[in-house]
Amino acid sequence: MLTSSEKNRMMQAYMLLYEVENYVRLTIEQAMKATYGTKWFTKAPKLYNMPSPPKSFLELTFFQYEVYYLRSYPVFNFTSQLSHHLGMLYPLRNKVAHHRYLSLYEFNQLKKSSYYVLRELV
Repeated sequence: MLTSSEKNRMMQAYMLLYEVENYVRLTIEQAMKATYGTKWFTKAPKLYNMPSPPKSFLELTFFQYEVYYLRSYPVFNFTSQLSHHLGMLYPLRNKVAHHRYLSLYEFNQLKKSSYYVLRELV
């Protein structure tokens, strides 16, 4: 059984991931629309001769946002540090999404990487 502080940590982790995922999605959508226009979802891949994502934008996974957009289009300043912090988030995100307990160390990693992504992805 989780203690009250452990439950609070998991709730905070979920809220932080919710904020990060939605921020990433919104940032991508706004930047792509500003750069490539309202039909950016189909226009940008054709412009760069890249494959279109396999699903609609809102159906993509958190990881697919990185693969299909953050790494692929020059509108994003995708650095090795951003890649590192996103990479740190994926396994932690999966633990939280599948209701597996995060240790205090993992929670601190989640906070550090989340704050980096929120700060740098503009």
